[in-house]
Amino acid sequence: MKGSSGAIVGPSPAAVEYANAGLMAASCAAACAMPFQVFLLAYVVLGPLHYLTEIAWLRERRYFTSVRGDAFWLGAFAVLASLAAFVPAARPYSAWTLSVGVFSAVGVAILRAPGGALALAGYMGAVLLLSAGRPFEALVAAALIPTFVHVFAFTGLFILAGALKDRRPSAALGLAVFAACAVVCVLAPAGAAAVGPRTASAFKAGGFEFVHHALYGLLFRARLDPERLFADPRSAAIARLTAFAYTYHYLNWFSKTTIIRWHEVGARSIALSVAGWAAAVGLYAWNYAFGIAALSVLSMLHVMLELPLDAVTAANVARGLLARGARGPASC
Repeated sequence: MKGSSGAIVGPSPAAVEYANAGLMAASCAAACAMPFQVFLLAYVVLGPLHYLTEIAWLRERRYFTSVRGDAFWLGAFAVLASLAAFVPAARPYSAWTLSVGVFSAVGVAILRAPGGALALAGYMGAVLLLSAGRPFEALVAAALIPTFVHVFAFTGLFILAGALKDRRPSAALGLAVFAACAVVCVLAPAGAAAVGPRTASAFKAGGFEFVHHALYGLLFRARLDPERLFADPRSAAIARLTAFAYTYHYLNWFSKTTIIRWHEVGARSIALSVAGWAAAVGLYAWNYAFGIAALSVLSMLHVMLELPLDAVTAANVARGLLARGARGPASC
């Protein structure tokens, strides 16, 4: 479809939001049917293309930081955090590395705002206290930020930001469907997930068990028996939630092309992203375990480079909620 000026006009924001509500429901249904399989498929096929295209888009916007060199430090922490996760000798330092990386990402985004230094000091103090007293809990918190928190909490944050900004029924519907899908994934009555030996092997080879166990402990206040990873019904609930979060996180990026306009980074960047994606999928097919280890750097890089945008969005959401509260229910 073309507008009066001859430019290509995409679907309206409301149409995109209704379509995304459908994608949420479809992601939830697929995750409930085959949670471990859907998670692995989304991570391997959709993940690399999302990482590459988003990094190109963030680069065009200077990574939402005030100084171009900020991205270099965030990238350095992404590499260090990935090495800490896959090199046994470095694992004791992974919580510290991830925490400092998050600290830096939030810092470059909010230090320009009033009260930013105070908020940052409080965050870093909490991280240091947690790391000193309970290192395992610190590692869990740090590991969840670039994984589940990124794909679930930050996705929900962007949906909330859109609902506060635009106040369209379609935006409110998307927020409601997103929350409902998460509840369904956790609480839907279902038994253990049916998992074959190849799926079980791929899941364990990818190193996803740590985050899975961490979420299990946080939601159910209990430890998951490693031998019952694929047999425990509550473990299947965690797998459903994770599969939904990752699948929709990726689909959301591609479905909102006309809104985010990430495709306007230039033909060369798009071609490089597609070539990198094809190489990544080929690497997974050649040696899955090696592909996961090698491409974890790319995944962590896109998370770290996006964190300044996440921090800015969180600040905007907080301001929006405070403004609505100040106006009172009669003005909503």
